[in-house]
Amino acid sequence: MSRKFKQEEREIFEELYREKTGIAALLSPKKSAKEAAAGIEKLGTYACLPSLAPLLVSGEASISRAAIQKVVTLLEDMPDSEWGWLDEGLRRSFYRYSSSRLRGWYNLTPSALKGYHWSGEEATAALKLLSCHHSGYVREHALKSLLATDLVDVMPILFVRVNDWVQKVRLIAYTSLWERVAEMPVDMLIRYLILIDQLKARARNDHRELVAFVEEKLTQPGAVENILECVGSDNFRISRISYDLCDRLVADRAALLKRASSSVDSVVRVKALKLSAGILNGEDLYRYILESCNDRAPAIKKQSLYLLVEYFFERSEEQLRHFLMDKSSGIRDCAKFYLEKFGVDDIPEFYRTKLSGCESTASIEAILGLGEVGNQSDWLLVEEYLNHKRPKVRAAVIESAGKLKPVGYVDLLYQKLFFGMPSEVKAARKGLSDAGQVSLDRLKESDIKVSSSYQGKIVRGLITDCDKWDGLIATLEFTVGIVVEANSNATEELIQWFNRNDRSYWFVGPTSEQMARLNTLVRDIESVVDTRIYEKLMKLIRVLEL
Repeated sequence: MSRKFKQEEREIFEELYREKTGIAALLSPKKSAKEAAAGIEKLGTYACLPSLAPLLVSGEASISRAAIQKVVTLLEDMPDSEWGWLDEGLRRSFYRYSSSRLRGWYNLTPSALKGYHWSGEEATAALKLLSCHHSGYVREHALKSLLATDLVDVMPILFVRVNDWVQKVRLIAYTSLWERVAEMPVDMLIRYLILIDQLKARARNDHRELVAFVEEKLTQPGAVENILECVGSDNFRISRISYDLCDRLVADRAALLKRASSSVDSVVRVKALKLSAGILNGEDLYRYILESCNDRAPAIKKQSLYLLVEYFFERSEEQLRHFLMDKSSGIRDCAKFYLEKFGVDDIPEFYRTKLSGCESTASIEAILGLGEVGNQSDWLLVEEYLNHKRPKVRAAVIESAGKLKPVGYVDLLYQKLFFGMPSEVKAARKGLSDAGQVSLDRLKESDIKVSSSYQGKIVRGLITDCDKWDGLIATLEFTVGIVVEANSNATEELIQWFNRNDRSYWFVGPTSEQMARLNTLVRDIESVVDTRIYEKLMKLIRVLEL
């Protein structure tokens, strides 16, 4: 399940809500109620709920019936923590469409709801969605109706509506939520941890007293074990919220450390590592830090390195040497720094020994490490791996060439950039950047800049790094020449360019030559790209011509 539409679901809604007139209506009339109901049955993700809700009161019986049945199914699969997102989604959808099938929803009043005879779980589902309606009167009516049923299902709605912008609705939710929290068992209240945490970020009303009341109940002596269990939850958000709550309010630090150290979330494990320094000492702390040094998360290994040096500097050399072969360049750099504090001056020789006559899995780290601390003469040793059977090893050699700078390395990097395997292309880009050898002229001269290959995408990115206008020209040239199947790639690159470079003002505009080329290319791609992107390009041209 996901907040994102599947493509087929998006197409279903486009057909459901599209208003056709004139020739279009004759050639492709609006979907009949029967066809629309069949399309609704195919929906499968709760991302559909904001667009599906208006059909509950569409005025077409078969559509409304299919919609309420689908809403019941989708709400069963939607986590309670998503109600804040759904509330916002329902209000945003108010501006998204203009269709006759939406008028009933947008013109809905409490009195009009009397004409709909839902019952059981269908009534509960409908009232939940109606409690997120854009009309305050409808929200108030739906909330009161839900509260009258006295169902636990109303709880996530109350957490959302307690931040309502209508004071009367907010007061109803606040009073009801306080009463239910006071009566609710802790193991049930824990279900709403994410919604409780979200209230802290809501600024429409002061929720501090309510949040404090809920948290106090969650951390009472008899309930501590429940909240500690949540620290080890598979849901990273619940794990983080629970840890922060326990860290502030739970006195048993050892129990918290035990739970947090086994969390699946790396952020919680980092916090546990910092906590360990405050409650452990001697050999217990030393063993805990060494165990953390083997964690799979680089952030934890780096924090472990800092703690090891801080508390056990004299005993840390062996572990620091082990970190010289870490995959993370940041960790290798830290290890080198602290080893130099020890007076160790054989780090280049350490890497040379690792590489001499060896084709082990450690070659990648040793090659990168030697590239970081070696000199030009070390290229002879590194170059032996340039034709290694593993692409990642070859990529490490190429990246190191940008640091060691042997004779002819610039030509080697450009050769790999234009014609290498994907991992080699990525390494060549980094090597050229590290060496400061990115040449705009050389990139523009290459035919690769308009290729649909991975190399072409990387080269266009490098051109954009050097000059945003040349980068846009290269992307448009690629767009003009592509086949239909590559449309999505071209559109994606143009969107990325706009996200990165589009501004309402420009400190450095295009030259007259670049402007002329942009004008020509934009006219050429009208039939190739999406209408939305074409309109953005035309708007950009108009702004630049002012």
